[in-house]
Amino acid sequence: MSNLVNFLTKLIRYDPRFQIALILFIISLYTIFVGDFYQESVNTYVAVLTAVVLDGLILRYQKNKWVIPYSGIVTGFLVGLILNPSFPAGLFILVAAIAITSKYFILPGKKHIFNPAAFGLITASIFFSGAISWWGVSWSPHLGIFLFITAGYVLLRLRRIWLPIGFLLIYWLFLASQGGPVSPIQGGILLTLISNPTIALFALVMIPEPQTSPIRNYFRYSFGILVAVLLIIFSLFLPSSSPDPLLTSLLAANLITFVWLRLNR
Repeated sequence: MSNLVNFLTKLIRYDPRFQIALILFIISLYTIFVGDFYQESVNTYVAVLTAVVLDGLILRYQKNKWVIPYSGIVTGFLVGLILNPSFPAGLFILVAAIAITSKYFILPGKKHIFNPAAFGLITASIFFSGAISWWGVSWSPHLGIFLFITAGYVLLRLRRIWLPIGFLLIYWLFLASQGGPVSPIQGGILLTLISNPTIALFALVMIPEPQTSPIRNYFRYSFGILVAVLLIIFSLFLPSSSPDPLLTSLLAANLITFVWLRLNR
């Protein structure tokens, strides 16, 4: 029993993948018991189960031993919380499977190029209209604040906090220049941005994904800025029928960063 307690204590304290997975699990429970999204949340756990099983089997084959696929858990929750809950369970299985397999097939080196969840979700949005909804977080501003506190703490300990800060700073300046929404709380646009759960999930969980977000040298500061600049460009110039601009900007930044690093080796 003491060994189990020690194992769980180490996970909670030191494993950021487990910490982010736990944060997303708490969000899923909040969505069920506070948001009353009981039926919609079934597909969230379908996506998580698919991602865990598939990622676990692939890792078992690669490492010749069983390991807990924490990153698969995170990917599954992201798919489940962002994909339109009105879609059938089969599509959640398909998108989670695409997200996980992209890590192992779009792999020109030791690291995959694209954020797995974003890749699976954008693939779904290309073939199915209305696939992206961010439903699992968009309904409650309290989830945005929760993410800034919890995920922000994890990133601070990992020294990855500059990734979302760069993104949020540029995006905030863009909103301010456009006369963006004003919060009733003193502080206006900035507090509105902080309490936006969609932006919080994107900035604090998806942008800093360890395998696809470089943190060496100037990339520590510029990657988040690049995502924000691309988001602004896509938001201004792409038609409204285009795939989700948040996810598109992240995948584009993943690709640009990969090409840049390859050319400057």
